[in-house]
Amino acid sequence: MADEVIDQQNNGADDQKAEENVETVTRVQFEQMKAQSEEIAKQFDALKKSQSGADSKVSELQKLLKLKEEEGKSEEEKFADRIKAIETELQSEKQAKQQAILKGVAISLLGEKGLKPPKYLDRLIGSDAQETEANINGYIEERLELELSIADNFAKNNGRTITKSKGDVKTMDDYSDAEISAMSNAEFEKVQDRSRK
Repeated sequence: MADEVIDQQNNGADDQKAEENVETVTRVQFEQMKAQSEEIAKQFDALKKSQSGADSKVSELQKLLKLKEEEGKSEEEKFADRIKAIETELQSEKQAKQQAILKGVAISLLGEKGLKPPKYLDRLIGSDAQETEANINGYIEERLELELSIADNFAKNNGRTITKSKGDVKTMDDYSDAEISAMSNAEFEKVQDRSRK
C-alpha cells in the first residue's frame, strides 16, 4: 500500500512537470508571436510612411506638369480652360439641384400613399420627373401587391378562404370552346383583355 502512495506521488510530480513544460512552451511561443507581431507593425508603419511620401511626390509632379502646360498656353487658351471648368462646375450644380428636386417629388408621391421612402430611394430617381414618377408608381404597386399577398397568405394559413370576385365580368375561363369560336374578333379581343387584368 505504501508503494502505491509513492507511485501516485511520483505520477503526480510527473504530471506537474509535464504541465510546466506545456506552459513553458506556450509562453515561448507567445513571446515569439509577440516579437513577430511587433516586427510586422514596424514594417507596416514604414510602408505607410513611404506610401505617403510617394503620394505627396506624385501630387507635386502633377502640379509642376500643370504649370508647364499652362506656361505654353496663350491667354486666350487659359481663359477658355477657365470657362470650360466653370461650365462643368455649373452643369454638376444643375444636376445636383435637379436630383434634389426629383428626390422631393419621389418623397411626396410616397407620402401621398402613406409610405415611407425606402433606403434605396436614390435608385428610384430617374433622369426627369416622368421617369421618377413611373419608377415610384411601380414601386408603390409592387409594395401593395406584396402586402396583399402577405395578407392573403396569412389568411390562408389561418383557415380562411379568399375568393377574388371579378363581378359580372366574364374572362376566358368562363367561356366554353364553342362560345369562344362563335365570338367575333372584336369581342374575343375584349374578353382576352379582361382576362389579362
